[in-house]
Amino acid sequence: MKNFYKNHSRIVCGAAIAALVMSAQSVSAQPDYYESAALGYISSALRTKAGVIAVDNYGSDISLICGSELKTLVSSPGAGRYMSVSPDGRYVGFKSINDDAMQAPALLDIETGDVVLLEPYSNQCGQISFASDGTMAYTVGTKLHVAGGQGRETYDIGLYANIADISADGTKVAYSDIEGNCFVFDLGRKECVSVPVSDASFSRWSPDGAKLAVQQVDGRLSAVEIASSEVFELGEVNSFAWVANSEDIIVSRPERIDDLTVGGASVESVDFRGSRVETVVPLSGTTPVSVSVNGDELLVSYAGGDRGVESIVYDGGISNSSSFSKTSVFKARSGVAIAHPARKNFGNALRSDIREEASVHVCSRAGEVKGENSIGLLDIPYINQLWDTPLIDGGQNSFANVNYGYNCCAAATSCMLLGYYGLLPDDPTRYVANSGKPAGAVQVTKYAWYVAKEYTSPQTGYKFSQSIDDGGYWGLTYGVKGGHGFMWYGDKSPRTAMADFHKNNGARSSSFETGTAALIRECKANRPYAMCLANGTGGHLVLCFRANQIARVDGSATYDKIGSFVCHDPAGDYAAGYWAPGNWDGRFVSYDLPGYNNGNMNIGTFHWGLVTTAATSSIGEISGDADAVRISAVPGRIVIEGSFKSLQVCDVYGRTMPALEVPSGVYIVVVDGKSSKVAVP
Repeated sequence: MKNFYKNHSRIVCGAAIAALVMSAQSVSAQPDYYESAALGYISSALRTKAGVIAVDNYGSDISLICGSELKTLVSSPGAGRYMSVSPDGRYVGFKSINDDAMQAPALLDIETGDVVLLEPYSNQCGQISFASDGTMAYTVGTKLHVAGGQGRETYDIGLYANIADISADGTKVAYSDIEGNCFVFDLGRKECVSVPVSDASFSRWSPDGAKLAVQQVDGRLSAVEIASSEVFELGEVNSFAWVANSEDIIVSRPERIDDLTVGGASVESVDFRGSRVETVVPLSGTTPVSVSVNGDELLVSYAGGDRGVESIVYDGGISNSSSFSKTSVFKARSGVAIAHPARKNFGNALRSDIREEASVHVCSRAGEVKGENSIGLLDIPYINQLWDTPLIDGGQNSFANVNYGYNCCAAATSCMLLGYYGLLPDDPTRYVANSGKPAGAVQVTKYAWYVAKEYTSPQTGYKFSQSIDDGGYWGLTYGVKGGHGFMWYGDKSPRTAMADFHKNNGARSSSFETGTAALIRECKANRPYAMCLANGTGGHLVLCFRANQIARVDGSATYDKIGSFVCHDPAGDYAAGYWAPGNWDGRFVSYDLPGYNNGNMNIGTFHWGLVTTAATSSIGEISGDADAVRISAVPGRIVIEGSFKSLQVCDVYGRTMPALEVPSGVYIVVVDGKSSKVAVP
């Protein structure tokens, strides 16, 4: 059977690349990509007048490389994400985001260190792009601003775009909307035309302004010849940069084993038609993750190895790369952190014991009118894939198996979703308690049993008895069953087995549908959306339930922000560093989609999503003291809509239920003294 867990030439899922594997056992003296991500690596490097500026993988610091040190120039949420440099190398364009999540386009003078805001703070602005004469383009809300020596012009483009890339001659701007439609706006004619690429995240003009390189949300790169509208597909890339001849593009290309695993990366020079490919940096576990071009110089940053930055200079120019020299610009010292993740989502609020959650839950839903895109914090049970999952008897081993938790993001995500729909039994005899949890963590967890223990679905009668028996992670995964065993048994993977896992648990339908349009639609319908993304260089599964929103740090409310989403992350909060001490709570965390920057961690790549529905039943309306109250039921839950003064729910034996989340059965709902029966599927 295949070994889908960590070995020393692969970067693996689980929550995947950012894990510091906390074990007394030393698995290898080779570079560890898990550790590299936790310590930090350079995710972007650009040449300026003052030297090379760099951004780490958490995206909030813009730093100047000074020998073996990084001198921080700007530090604020998302400051380094999608930054740009003016043609003369003096100014860095970035987005300033304050503590209230308000945004302003900003310029950093690299010579003086001064920062100037180009506009007042507003709900959303865009990144700055430069034409060859220094003219700048950026958005504020739905307005496109173009500012240069001739003053400033403003255009209403009718949508918000985070990246509006102006052509070198200053005549056109390219941008995308949240649903992945790509456009070119002609500044002279004030006309907008569509570009024939779907699921676009952002675009970059060729130096001659005749072609557009468009990266899609799933990482694929396409080149478009504007005059002919011909599209050339160039495959998945981590990053890309045009060469001055407008014919060639430098790309860093991952070697993808599957959606959750990569085996390193390479750097290639490709012509925009994809007909010629030349290797610049061979495929390697040092994993080049970003490239930038400045004249005849190419800057490459690496996630593995010494986590460094390398300068590659071509004697004959990048378009004639038969001869070149390499120079190290930066190397991170072994074991020394160059990035300092900080918890920012959901503050330090502690998860409650499930009995407390039940009482809070009934209060939060009483009298609630359910609008679209409004799933609440306590509506979805949370499972941390490492701390909440059950211990498995190691059999031949001397201690119980816990290490599968580093890799069970898919099963944990699915069990959260199935728990929301009530398709898994809420059985107190199967509540998971783990004595190894951190102090202050919730000690008893619902639905985590089903991640790795054998069970039979009460909805379908299907027995989840498949066992992972190939040894896997350190040879200690024998006996892992449940959802994790089902999805990884034999030659399966979440991409091939997750939908069947949902349907075998009683879901009405479950099918793959990728793209931001699907994500937004499902969240509007209050259907949680399982999403495979790239938090770093590998793959990971999270459960999304709010689109175009970010959560307040205390989890009490959300802000409307196009390009972000709120999810339960089974590995904790990516912004805090997966597996970092204390990062055992991944509820209600906010991430940014590819091409967007609202100050959250950016997922980089959106591999695929899974749309899952469950059957519903309804009993109509009853009249309370105020307006009519509608009572309905979804699997595992009673839904109350309308205004009322008092609410009580009892089972058929007269016992009061502590929450509206209930097992399947018949219940008595008493609203303002008037009772009615409801059948919960």
